This record gives sequence, C-alpha cells and structure tokens, in this order.
Amino acid sequence: MPARTATRSSWTSPTPSRGETAEHRTGAVVAATGYRPRDADLLAPLGDRVRRDASGRLDVARDYTVDEPSRLHVLGTEEHTHGVTAPDLGFGAWRASVVLAAVLGREPYPIERAIAFQTFGLPAAH
Repeated sequence: MPARTATRSSWTSPTPSRGETAEHRTGAVVAATGYRPRDADLLAPLGDRVRRDASGRLDVARDYTVDEPSRLHVLGTEEHTHGVTAPDLGFGAWRASVVLAAVLGREPYPIERAIAFQTFGLPAAH
C-alpha cells in the first residue's frame, strides 16, 4: 500500500498515567501503512513441531526458538512476542549472538544482559 500524505495536521497525545496531554502541529504527516508480518512458508512442513500461540502465530521463546527441543530459531517474526525491537536491524547483531550461543553451547561473543532503559513521555513543561 502506498504512503499517504496529509497537510496541516494536528494531533493530541494523552499520557493517562501522568494526567497530561500535548499537542503537536505539523505541516505534513506521512502514514506508511500496510506492513503485515507473515509466516515463513518453509516452516509449514514441520507442522505441530513448531509452537504456535492461540492466534496461530509462532510462539517465539526468549531465545528465539519455536520448538520444544529449542533447536529451531527464527528471526524477524517475533514482534508479537519480543516487542517493537524485533524488526529493528540495530539489534540484529545481538539477536544473532543469542542464537549462535544457543547453537554452539557457549558465547563466542559476549551477550549483554543489562540493556539500557529508555523512558518515553511528554516533554517537560518550561
């Protein structure tokens, strides 16, 4: 689906936990919609050996496996289990290190366990 552009837009962002709202005005908004994750067809022959959730999506474990012996790893199909960083290529090397360590049974590259925490919210009032 192509991106659509609107001009002279304004949106309000509520932050219910803090009881605040903020308004942002812009000259244009680009809404690039239409992305949908899909299952890899190559997993179909594995049938019930692949874990699935109640919605039929891959049930991806923390170590990126989708089978009980924890031997079948997937990357790029886990946004519903691992969050918005799943398709982020900036985390690709870290994810690959996690998978490689699981396959080898050792960590050839150090895997950072404590990741920096980012807080999001409305700008502070001045």
